[in-house]
Amino acid sequence: MTKTQIAKAIKKQRETKKLTPYALAKLAGVRQYIINNIEDGSVNYKVDDLLKVVDTLGGRVIIEN
Repeated sequence: MTKTQIAKAIKKQRETKKLTPYALAKLAGVRQYIINNIEDGSVNYKVDDLLKVVDTLGGRVIIEN
């Protein structure tokens, strides 16, 4: 998955759950700018932060060869 695809998937899940970026950040235990960076897709972010957000949205990360 590319950063753009990740960004779109995160934003879609957030909107489906009717969460603002601020609300998602609070639930995930990260700052709002992290959500904005992930959804923008153009800025680097920590894998730990991404995993917190994905977990909060009820998703999962699969790593394949």
